[in-house]
Amino acid sequence: MTTHHTTSPNRRPAAMPRGFSLMEVLIAIGVFAIGMVAVASIFPVAILLQKQTVQEVEATHFGRNAKALVAARGFVAPAGAWDAIAAAGVTSAMPAAAMNQWSLADRSYNTLEPTNQRRVFWVPMCIDTDPSPSKAWQVFVFVVRGERGKTYGPVAANPDIVNGEDPNYVPRVKRQATTLAVTGPVVNRFNFGNNPRIVRPGESIVDQDGLVYIVNAADNAGVAVSGVIPGTAGANVDIWYAAPNTAGGTSTFVRLITLIDSGGITGTGDGNIIRTP
Repeated sequence: MTTHHTTSPNRRPAAMPRGFSLMEVLIAIGVFAIGMVAVASIFPVAILLQKQTVQEVEATHFGRNAKALVAARGFVAPAGAWDAIAAAGVTSAMPAAAMNQWSLADRSYNTLEPTNQRRVFWVPMCIDTDPSPSKAWQVFVFVVRGERGKTYGPVAANPDIVNGEDPNYVPRVKRQATTLAVTGPVVNRFNFGNNPRIVRPGESIVDQDGLVYIVNAADNAGVAVSGVIPGTAGANVDIWYAAPNTAGGTSTFVRLITLIDSGGITGTGDGNIIRTP
C-alpha cells in the first residue's frame, strides 16, 4: 500500500538564517576598536613603570657600591686641607686633593658606556660635626641622575656648589640659604624661594649641622620636612640639595647616603674615611 504525503498549500518553507546588518557590523567593530585602544594604552604605562623599576634597582645597586667604595678607599688630603673645613664648621665640598683621587669614571654608572654618556653619578661632601680638635667627620654621598642633552652648571670652583668642577653634564649639589619656620606646634619648615621648584617632596636634604631631612611637602615659599628642626623660627640655616638643571626642571635626586668617621682623621666609624697622606 502506497502512502502519499501532501503539503498544505498554506504551509511556508522554513526561514533562512538572517545575517548581520551593516549597522550591527559597524557597532561590533567600534566596540572591538575601543577595547583594543584600552588594551594598547596599558603598554606605554607598563613600559614606563618597568623603566622606572630598572632605574631604581640600578640606583640602589650603584648607591651600595658607592658606599662600599667610599668606606674602603676614603678621601686622602693633607691635614691642613681638612683643618680648613673643620675651622668653618659647616658642610662643605671635599678638598681638591681628596676629590682628585676619585675620577668621574669611579663616581658614575654604567661602566659599559663612555663616561660622558653616563647618567647616574655620586657626589661626596663632608662636615666636621664636632668643631673641637677631635674632628668627628661625616661624609654625605648624593646619588644623582642627569638627562641627556642637559647642562647642569658652569665648570668652575664655587663655594655654593659641591661639585662645580665636574663636567657640566653632571647634576650639581648646591647650597641654599633658608629661614626656619613653624608649621603647627614645631619648627619643621625651611623657607626660601622655591618657585619654580628646586626642592620637591620625597627628596632628602642636609643642613649646615649635618642633619638629614626628608621633604614631605613643597610650595612656592619653601619645604616642610619630617621630624623637628633644632632651632627657633626665623633662624638662618643653609641646606644642601641635589639641584635640577634649572628651577622647575626635572628632579636629579636619587638617594642620600650618610657615612660616619666617628674618630676623625684616624677614626673608625664606617671606615677610615677621612685620611691624611
